[in-house]
Amino acid sequence: MNITMETRRESHEFVKPLKHTRQADIISALGNDALTAREIAIKMGFGEDMNKVRPRLTELVEKGRIKVDGIRCCPVTHKRVAVFKVVGE
Repeated sequence: MNITMETRRESHEFVKPLKHTRQADIISALGNDALTAREIAIKMGFGEDMNKVRPRLTELVEKGRIKVDGIRCCPVTHKRVAVFKVVGE
């Protein structure tokens, strides 16, 4: 195994438990609201650092735990962005 594959695997194993915690925190932050990635990041105290939530949003959509529930114009970028909502039980 080459060094980059080994270090990538080690990093993944270290971060794995943190991913689940962040996913749960995102679901909690969403509650019954429909929010953009930026709104979720701000609500979670990350300011506008959406890199703290975007990868977990992708994972949660792939798992079927949240869904894209529309499009909204971002007041910061003036671009159309996805709005996320927790999938009902």
